[in-house]
Amino acid sequence: MINKIWAQAGMKALAEIADIYPRMTSIHDSSLFDASFAMDFLNYGDKIIYCAM
Repeated sequence: MINKIWAQAGMKALAEIADIYPRMTSIHDSSLFDASFAMDFLNYGDKIIYCAM
């Protein structure tokens, strides 16, 4: 049950990041996120969360 709760929380965080990212990069240089965990999490967050579980 704990793992399911953590997975749901992680998926919610991923959805929030995906929503915020386009607005954040519209005023900043998006190359700052290249090869970063934030970019990996944005692109592969579901896989990262499932692997962590």
